[in-house]
Amino acid sequence: MGYALLQAQTMLKQNYGIDVGLFNGFTFSFDYFKERMDNMLIHATSTIPSYQGIPINNYPATQVGVYENKGYDLSANYYKRINADWSFNVGGWVSYARNKVIYKDETELGESYSYRRKEEGFPLGTSFGLMVDYSNGNGYFNSQEEIDRYEYTHRIIGLFRILELLSTCKSTKLMSATAYSSTNFAVEANEPVSKIYTYLFNHYKEKITLREIADYVKQNPSALCRYFRQRTDKSIFQCLAEIRVEHACKLLSYSNLSVSQIAYESGYGNVPYFIKQFESITRQTPKEYRISLCKVRRTG
Repeated sequence: MGYALLQAQTMLKQNYGIDVGLFNGFTFSFDYFKERMDNMLIHATSTIPSYQGIPINNYPATQVGVYENKGYDLSANYYKRINADWSFNVGGWVSYARNKVIYKDETELGESYSYRRKEEGFPLGTSFGLMVDYSNGNGYFNSQEEIDRYEYTHRIIGLFRILELLSTCKSTKLMSATAYSSTNFAVEANEPVSKIYTYLFNHYKEKITLREIADYVKQNPSALCRYFRQRTDKSIFQCLAEIRVEHACKLLSYSNLSVSQIAYESGYGNVPYFIKQFESITRQTPKEYRISLCKVRRTG
């Protein structure tokens, strides 16, 4: 397959940080990072059409992909001892990271597609879904009762018809960036990254602090953040936001809950902040996202 000619993927990393202490109690830490890879390993799917029958993993590998990741971590903490028995500590942490595939030898789709590229220009591991407009009852099946009225043979025929519609559908919708992508790395169950994801998925509806995550993984908070970002190219709280927004997308698609109710169901106590974070990830407000579901027409 020619893999012997491949070289190790290399990434240029820049990291700038500052730590400041003031008034014998206030500490401030800022860390900016930027990473770029110019020889990312990809399969030659652009020059070899996928319909010729060769599995994608058997395509010859090339090292022409370009990928970047950048962001910052900001933390502030205040500690004061009142007397020998009393003291208090107040702190906060803000983190932002955004990765993007700049080039991946991707074939541009036709003008009839909603997104002509589905990797270049988007975060690594971005997911797209097919959308069907149910507002006029034009889904192949529109209710469970309708499915129950069909006999077994007709259900099988209906399944094949749905698969045919999906194979010819060109109306795709960017649902949300994938919160957990196995394409970046392989992790074991006891590996810290896996433990963090487990904790986030189990508690995303609750208020989560960095200290709680660090205690669960049994690591230092600052070291844990840097390690997680090195392994995933994302911050811990960016992944938490993606998990919450992905859940909100499902509720917007399949429920009649209000935006406020969906915000609380997705782990947000502040509705304006939920809307802002939702828009930063999906590039739409929750209201616009829900309206767009009704505008997508079934093709085929």
